[in-house]
Amino acid sequence: MSNWNAILSISLITSVPVVYGIIFSFVYKEKHNSLGELFGISFKGHQYSVNKLRMVYLFILSFLTIYLLNRLLDPVPSEGSIRTVFIFTIFSLASLYNYSLVKVSCNSLACILLHISMIVILILMVFGLGLHKPWSYLMFVSPFYWSAWSWIVPSPAESLAYSGIAILLSGIYMTVSIYIIRK
Repeated sequence: MSNWNAILSISLITSVPVVYGIIFSFVYKEKHNSLGELFGISFKGHQYSVNKLRMVYLFILSFLTIYLLNRLLDPVPSEGSIRTVFIFTIFSLASLYNYSLVKVSCNSLACILLHISMIVILILMVFGLGLHKPWSYLMFVSPFYWSAWSWIVPSPAESLAYSGIAILLSGIYMTVSIYIIRK
């Protein structure tokens, strides 16, 4: 039961960036005018767009929500605080990835396909953690799966390697999605 509790807790924590990214992209959906640049903030001669400030706010909100969920659920009690903060940062960066991806692609069909693919990748992570070999190999395409493993494994080197794989997969998905959407 303890293993399933950890898997479900990690799955819940991992879903925070996806949910926040989707919500932020729809709540702050801008029309084709330049209101975002009009209400940007100027600081020491630099103009910051509202979109960038929203991404900072989204990162902070994701980080704090993940922190609170971690304190409530305690999915990996044996991990130290430095690795936990590192994983929180990786998960919070995933919310920026989801927000950017949905923001770029939100036109009818592409947006629906993107939401379905995000949900499928998130579900694959849950099954990848719960299933044994060889079925868990099917879940290697999910960056959430690798982020979760980077939190679970005891070795710091493996944790960095798995986080790197998660970031690499996210970058590949972002690049391919933007290429397909722009075509």
